[in-house]
Order: sequence, then structure tokens, then C-alpha cells
Amino acid sequence: MKALRVLEAMRVLDLAARIDRAQRYQNRIGATSAVIVLGAQKSPAIPPPSPPTPSVSPDDGSLCEPSDPFTLGDQQVSREAEAKARRLSRGLHVLSTEAAALENLSQLYETDAVAQDGFNRAVEVISRQSAAHGKVVVIGVGKSGHIGKKLVATLQSLAIRSVFLHPTEALHGDLGIVGPQDTLLFITYSGKTQELLLLLPHLDEVLPTIVLTSHTRADTCEFMKYRPNAILLPAPIPEAEKVTFGVSAPSTSTTVALALADSLAITVANELHQNVPAEFARNHPGGAIGAATRVPQTVKHLAVSWEEIPETEDLSLDSLGVDLLRAGFDSKTGWVRVEGGIATPNGIRQLSSVQLARPLRDMPEVILERNGMIAMSSDTPIWQADNLDYNSLKHEIKVHTTRDQASAMAIPGHQDTSLRKFEDGLFDELCQQHDRVDMFVTSKADEISRRLDHLDASVQRCIAKQSSSHEQSFSLKRQRRFAKYERELMRCGDDIQALTRFANAQIVAFRKILKKYRKWTGSTTLTSRFNDVVLGGPKSFTRRDFSPLQTRYDELLSELRSAAPVLSDPGSPSSDEQPLPEPSSPGTARVSFDPLPPTQMGPQVKYWNEYDDGSDAGGPEDDYAIYINPDEDTSFPGMAYVHAIVSLPYEKAKQWFRPRHSGERRPLLSSPNTSQSYSSTAVDSEEEGYASSDGLPYQGYMTHYALPSVSEQRAMRYRERSLLWGTVGSFVASFILLGIAGVLISTGKRKLRVEVDAGVTVGVMVSLFCACTGLGMTLYRQDRLSLVYRLIVWAAFVGSCLLNGMLLVLVLGNTP
Repeated sequence: MKALRVLEAMRVLDLAARIDRAQRYQNRIGATSAVIVLGAQKSPAIPPPSPPTPSVSPDDGSLCEPSDPFTLGDQQVSREAEAKARRLSRGLHVLSTEAAALENLSQLYETDAVAQDGFNRAVEVISRQSAAHGKVVVIGVGKSGHIGKKLVATLQSLAIRSVFLHPTEALHGDLGIVGPQDTLLFITYSGKTQELLLLLPHLDEVLPTIVLTSHTRADTCEFMKYRPNAILLPAPIPEAEKVTFGVSAPSTSTTVALALADSLAITVANELHQNVPAEFARNHPGGAIGAATRVPQTVKHLAVSWEEIPETEDLSLDSLGVDLLRAGFDSKTGWVRVEGGIATPNGIRQLSSVQLARPLRDMPEVILERNGMIAMSSDTPIWQADNLDYNSLKHEIKVHTTRDQASAMAIPGHQDTSLRKFEDGLFDELCQQHDRVDMFVTSKADEISRRLDHLDASVQRCIAKQSSSHEQSFSLKRQRRFAKYERELMRCGDDIQALTRFANAQIVAFRKILKKYRKWTGSTTLTSRFNDVVLGGPKSFTRRDFSPLQTRYDELLSELRSAAPVLSDPGSPSSDEQPLPEPSSPGTARVSFDPLPPTQMGPQVKYWNEYDDGSDAGGPEDDYAIYINPDEDTSFPGMAYVHAIVSLPYEKAKQWFRPRHSGERRPLLSSPNTSQSYSSTAVDSEEEGYASSDGLPYQGYMTHYALPSVSEQRAMRYRERSLLWGTVGSFVASFILLGIAGVLISTGKRKLRVEVDAGVTVGVMVSLFCACTGLGMTLYRQDRLSLVYRLIVWAAFVGSCLLNGMLLVLVLGNTP
């Protein structure tokens, strides 16, 4: 009855609302219309109210159920729900409209020849003028001006010179911003903005002009009538904002204009720069984006110092994986020194449960050998932006050589056309990478050579002045000058060494890329083709010899030190920028000082080199040496593994009777019994077998820990709780069944002895099964259980077995 009354009330309210809307509609027409209406305005027909739903008459003698009266609160709730739905509908309408406009713009530039020609010409003009040291001058007013400012900010972050010019400010003196090599970009939705049209006569018609407007043809745009040679970039919208949203506020038009401007900026940046991410990172060093794209400049930003890698005395090749896991957890950087090499954080984290019980001698994939270590200063430049794109090339090779179920397979005996096409594309990409690296190596070598020429001329000039002055001692000013030349010469020597290592690293990178392609495809044509055509060429940087630069550096350094035998500390700050005042009178004697004693240079810090780690086993073309330890134990291979497996039950039994300490008081580097708290999950990845340097920190000194994730810990805790309560439930069920069987055998009738014995036997068997299940759950747990808990479990199991055995004996005794 209550539901029927509510439905009737809702129908009445709906009828009243419809009548009210009809009356307001008539009043609005009569108040706003300027047309005199002859005759009465007929209101829309109002349907009659729906008849009430017939109710079922109550039975005789029964009272009707009382119902609450209908209040205005229910009507308020209905109106609030309707208002929320209306707001969400309006927001979704705006989003769907702008998304449809962007889709329409994409289809326009895919199919329309005018739009395609305008976009290509715009990219070519901006690229050509920017290469000629010109800039992009973006002009707009109103909301189009805001879009222009956003475009200028994007262009500047991509290393494209640009500036925003307001048309009103331009007419009042800002036209001096425009240069003869600049490109003009006008943004106007209507194509007839008066401020822009007034500015056109004051701009040189020779300057390339681009107009971003809603017009798709030049003959319909007012702006193109004044500049017929301008490049048209159409950015139309399917429907005007007035029609779509009821208001002409720029929304869809600005979205389309901004999207087209961004596409133009990104395309031009890829035309001008070979490495767009590096240019963006150079111009955007701040914020979260800058932190993510920051390029390290020296080795200390990329590598981990040898002194920061801890060395554990009791960690040898005979140690188990558990010991390595604990040492990695104790290390601040995650790296651990072991006998004959280094264990990376990535390798430690990926130790499986099987590897934890194996000795390190049987896991060579976890340890990086020390034959890849080189001594390198912490201030050595990395030049990472000019390295070979090793990771991206490796990813492309893996993607194109991994076959799935949907990929076509070549017919045996026929050439794989898709692989051939990919090989040709990869060859072209490797050639471009080689040309880029070769250009950098050549320019850097020429730069060092010019610096040596300049230093040679400066040193010879200073030596000539010293010999012409006929003075036996050096003045303080001259000593400082010689010390400055020596510091600059030492920097040249460091750059020569760094350039040599850089070129060798690129050679190794090319060799490894070709090796990966040969390994994953089985084809040797790319390797032989690239070695013969590119790497084997006489002009390749792989054939470049840096020994002349090193010889010239050594000769100049020896000549400088022979002219000035004792110099100050090369690492001291330069003080020649502030020269001492000259003596006021010619007769004043010049003060001379004794030379400063030479300082001892500290030992070089050793760093791990990323390219020399050896991510793969060395091939015939790699220069690797096999080291055989004559003092190594010559026992049977795998004997340590067999011993660890055999002794595992004994070690676990020893843990049961060992006193248990709390986690707060337990040491970080404790006994092997704590290995189960730091179990790890093996990652099934193909790249882990190919690259052993993936765990190298690449953003400063990163901290790595070999701990399981939070989700793994939660799963482990849930598993332990389930086993605990399962054990309790199993033993409770066992004793309940035991009691039921005992009651049956004690109260059973003699005539039903067979049925009673059968029921007791079934109860005893199920009770024993529950007791065994509880004991198995206890043994399967991985937590350290207390001695009292284990004694209770074993006592319950033994008690259940004894009592059930007694019942079985009684059953057998009652058998006739």
C-alpha cells in the first residue's frame, strides 16, 4: 500500500511540473515576442492524469497497513539527483564535442590536399628560417593570443627560437622584434581580425607568413586577400560554439588550434634536431620533468664508486645465495663485492628460492667479473647524449624478431621478406647512428687539436719572454700563468683519454648490437655487410688513431715542465684572473718568490664502466681472457649443492630448538636461518639473460634493497594466518569426531552392532585424516614457531592417534 501511494504522489507531482512548464512557456512567448499574435496561443495538449492503479482489497477482518505521509524532502532529493545528472551531461557533451572536433581535424589532414600542402610548407619554411638563425614570430589577439603564447613556450622548450608579438603593442613600437630572417605565424579563427589586418601593411611582404584559421580554402579567408602568398593552416570545427553550447565562448576552436600548433612544433623540432629529447632536457632542467630527463655530465652521476661497494669478509664463492641476499640488504647502494667480481642489485633481487640454497660458484650469471673494471676519474665527461642508442636498438630488434601466433612464418627454402625489410631498415639506422657518433668523435678530436695548438703558441710565447728577460727566477705572476697553462694542458690530456674510452665504448656497443641481431635471427648478412661497408671504411671513427694527440700532449707537457721545473698544484684555484698591480716606479725591484713544492696527487677513484661490463658471453671477435685459479678446489662439481640439499632437513631441525630472538634485536647480517624473511621472486624476462648491466644506477647514487614488495608480504601474512587457523580447525574437528565415535561405541545396541562398528570406523578414519592435515599445515608454515606451539601440535596429534587407535581396538574386540 505504501508503494502504491508513493507512485500516485509521483504521478501528481509530474503532472503539476508539466503544467507549470507549459504556463512559463506561454508567459515567456508573450513577454519577449515582438510579433503581434492574432488569436489566442494554443497551449500544448496536456495529457490527463493516469488513473490510480487498482489496489487489492484487504481480506475481511484485516486492517490496512499504515503508511508514512509523502513529504517535500522526497521531492528535494529527486530534484538534486536531476541537477547532478544535468551537470554531468553538459560536461560530457563538451568533452565529446571537442573530441569529435579533433577527430575531424585529423581526418582533414589525412584526406585534404590543401591542408597537407599547407602543413608541409609551414614545416619547411620554419625549418629553413630557423637554420638561418631566424625565429618564429607568433601574432594573435584575445584567446588566439593565449594559444600563441602557449605555442611560443613549446617552441622555446624544443630549442626553436620564437617570440610572441601582440598586434596592438606592435603598432606602438614593438615591430623592432621582427627580423629579416623571421617567420610570421598569425592565429585568427575568423580570418578577419581587425587588429591583425591593421598590422599587415607595416610588415614586409617578403617575410614568410603562415596563418592558422578556421577557413579551409584561401578564397573564403579575408586575411588571404591581403597576403595571397601566405601559407594556410586550416583548423575548422564541425559546428560553431553558439550552436553547440548556446554561447560563443571559445572552447572547441581553441582546442583545435592548440592541437594543430603542438603538432607543428613537434614536427619542426624533429626536422631541426637529431636528438629532440636531449634538446628538451637541456632547456627544461627543473621540476619533475627535468629530474626525469636530466642527463648526467660526469661519471659520478652515473656510476657507483668502488669504495661505496661493501666487501664482506665471510662472503666467498662457496657462500650460498642467502648470504649474498643478506649482504645486498645490508649494502647502502645494493652492490656487493664478492671474490673475483661484483654482484649487482638487479641480480640480487632476482634470486629465486632455488638459487638461495646454491653456492655462488654455480651462479656465474649473478656476478660481474672484474676484468671489465677500469680506473676512471669521477669528473670524466660521459657525453651520454652522443652515445649510440643501444637500448632502443636492442628493443627494436627484440620486438621484430619475437614471433607470436599472429605472425606469418617464412616458407622453408624461401626468403623471409619481412625480415629482409627490417634488416635493411636496421642497416640504415645503424649507418645514421655511426655517422652521428663519427661526427662527434671527429669534432671533439679537432677541438682538442685546436686547444693544443693554442696552448703551444701561448707556452712558446711565455718561454720566449722568459728567455729574453735574462732572469733566473720566475715572478709570481709568471708562475701563475705557467700553472694555468699546465692545468689547461692536463684537461686536454683527460679529454684525450675520455675520447679514447668513448670511441672504444661505441665500438663495443656496435659489436654487441650486431651480435644480438645474429643471435636472435640467425642471420649473418647484416654483420658482414655493416663491417665491410661502414666499420671497415678508412674514414670511420673505428679506424681513428688518437696516439698523435697523446704524443703531442706528452711533448708539450714535458716542454712546459722543463721550462718551469716546479709548478704549483694543478688542482688549485686559478688566480690569474686578478693580475697584480705593476710597480709604480721603474726603479723598484721586482719581488721574486721561491717555487712552491709539488703536491702529491691522490689515488684515482675506480668506477664500474657500463659498456665494459660484458652483457653477453664473449665471442671470437671479443677480447676476453679466461682466468684459471691454480689454487682452486678440484672437488666434484656440484658437491656443495648436494651437500646443501642433504643438510637442509638437519638445519631445519636445529632451528626448532634454537632460542628465537625478536626482530628488533636481530642483527641485519645474521645466520643463514633468517633467509626466509628475505625471499625474492624470479623475473621471467628474456633480457635478463642478455644484459647484466641493467641494474646499474643511472640517476645519481640510487639505493637498492633486496626486500620483497608490500603485496608479497601481505600474501605471506595471509598464508600464515590461514595455515594457523586451518591447524586449529583440523584438530578441533578431529577431537569432535573422536568424541562422537566414543559415544557411539559406548551407547550402541547389541542388535545394531554392525552399524555402530561401521560408524565408529568411519569416524576414526576421518578424525585421523583431520589430525594429519593439522600436522601437515604446521610443517608447511615458514614462520619461526615457538617451542611451546610445536609441542602443543605434536601432543594433539599423538593424542588423537592414540585415542583413535583405542577405539579401533574396541571395535575389533566387539566383533563376534
